[in-house]
Amino acid sequence: MLKDERGFALPMVLIFATALTLLGITLLGVSLNQATRTMQQEKREQAFYIAKSGADAVASHIIERFNPITLDSASITDLNDNYLKDIPLGAGTFSATLTKDSSTDEVKILSVGEVDGVHNQTALTLAMDAPAETMTHAILSGNNISSTGSVAIYNNGNVAAKNKINSKPDIVLYGGEKEEDSSVDFPSPLPELDDSKWPVLEFRSGMTINKSGRYDSIEVAGNQEVHINVNDHRDIHLSFSNVVGKMAGTMNQGTLSFKVSGPGDGVVHLYMDRLDLSSLNIVNTDLRKVVLHVKSYMNLSGTSTMAGVLIFAPSVNYAEVKGSLVIQDGAMVVGDITNLTGSIKVHYNAQFANLIKATRRYVRHHWSGT
Repeated sequence: MLKDERGFALPMVLIFATALTLLGITLLGVSLNQATRTMQQEKREQAFYIAKSGADAVASHIIERFNPITLDSASITDLNDNYLKDIPLGAGTFSATLTKDSSTDEVKILSVGEVDGVHNQTALTLAMDAPAETMTHAILSGNNISSTGSVAIYNNGNVAAKNKINSKPDIVLYGGEKEEDSSVDFPSPLPELDDSKWPVLEFRSGMTINKSGRYDSIEVAGNQEVHINVNDHRDIHLSFSNVVGKMAGTMNQGTLSFKVSGPGDGVVHLYMDRLDLSSLNIVNTDLRKVVLHVKSYMNLSGTSTMAGVLIFAPSVNYAEVKGSLVIQDGAMVVGDITNLTGSIKVHYNAQFANLIKATRRYVRHHWSGT
């Protein structure tokens, strides 16, 4: 009996040892598998955060350098083809693709992160910070238009006031309409230009400007001119706190001319808190896009001629206007026009009137998986 039991024990030991070996191999395989899955998951998470950081960096680039007009199909193609592929970031790389919805102007940034062959993606949508109302108006007033001077509108442009239009002689319209008590959407206020950290640059007559800058207050004596060179798709933002003429008698005198030219199709933004001159001329033979932003006060007492420009002054009372203002290819948005004793002539051009869209900025709207 004992002999039989001893013969039975050896196979049992062998079977048990084999089972333990197989179990060990299985557990090792499971552990390696789990480690691989864990490593893959970690890489997927890393790839996701790289994709998200990349999308956010691309968004910052667009917000700082483009608006809904300058971010056109050519700019998007250039960015997609030449700048947004295989960009190193952290432990991996990311590639981004931009698409733009032509009906809403929303921009989608699809960003794909990669870490050691493992991919993950996310998408960030940018939208305008305020609606961009379509402008069919040569002059749009947020309050009244009161004139004893002359107002003439050409090229089928309309004139609208949220309240009353009192003009004697009557406004001369070449194809457009006059709208009192207008229900048209008045453009939303603009966000403040944050130039507080920009260095104050020296302003001098005859200079050439080809990039954004802050010049603070300037006093214009005699005739001064500045050249602005538009050389790419990007906007040029020029900030002037106050632009005033040298005091002569009871009026500020002085003529300032901006000569705008160049091969680029970016938008030139001129920001002024207070504009008080004899004349402001925008000489723009190539019809580059120009937006003149005036925040609080606007007075031009002499003869001013501007081409390819939208005057965007929705909070300004354009008061006691004794001079003449001629806008070739453009339009005017103003808070109020009172006591116009001089003249305004606007040759309406929808392309420039709708530069309101160029006053809008992109903001981060929402994130999504694709």
